[in-house]
Amino acid sequence: MKVNSVLKKNILIQEDDFRLASTWESEFIKLGHVVTIVQNATEAKFAISKCKFHLIIVDLLYKHEGRFTPDGGLITIGHLRAKWNDKSQQWYKHVPVIAVSTESPDWANVVSPLKMAENFGANLIFNKPFSAAELVKVARPFLEQN
Repeated sequence: MKVNSVLKKNILIQEDDFRLASTWESEFIKLGHVVTIVQNATEAKFAISKCKFHLIIVDLLYKHEGRFTPDGGLITIGHLRAKWNDKSQQWYKHVPVIAVSTESPDWANVVSPLKMAENFGANLIFNKPFSAAELVKVARPFLEQN
């Protein structure tokens, strides 16, 4: 029997595709973690104000009613990495963030959202599509260090 060496952690998933987020959630729950799913940065900021997360996974682009809106993962990363005066909220600056998105050939002449996320302070950028097992694999080191 394999024993899970990672203690139960709180994970926040910001993803507007609920089926995809649920797939990721189920893989983390199998490992004993607690997962909160939100759709956008507004919901993520609220969740972060209520719970200390050990890992945050953000989809960078948020689509609402078929249109991209400025409430995606870049906003969440900016919120987390901003300078905080409240000493009780210092963990924000250090919580690991995995940024996920789909790269497009149309972005050849502009900075991609993944590159922007890296510049904003994401710990890891991960290009979609990928399996839930692959996400768990890249998330494991962050979960083990916290």
